[in-house]
Amino acid sequence: MYLLKATVVGTIAQRLVRVLCPHSNRSTDINDEAEGPQTSPWKVDLPENAAQADGCLECRETGFVGCEGIYEVLPITESLFRFSADKADLPRLWRQA
Repeated sequence: MYLLKATVVGTIAQRLVRVLCPHSNRSTDINDEAEGPQTSPWKVDLPENAAQADGCLECRETGFVGCEGIYEVLPITESLFRFSADKADLPRLWRQA
């Protein structure tokens, strides 16, 4: 545990998301019923623009071409380091982060 504390300066979380095909995407309306299951339990405003891909020869009828990474970085600050040294429980560590 000592070596881990001495060497970790941050953590990174990565999610890969698919990219809509620029040749076959079209504008679409968003209603509250469709958005609800995707955003609950968080309260967020509906986006102004949304796109939906139908598929074409360029994307082999899938509607997607490639993927992009979305990253979240958590640097280990002095306060987080103190929590790890005190063997704090996980909920307290999450709140501090």
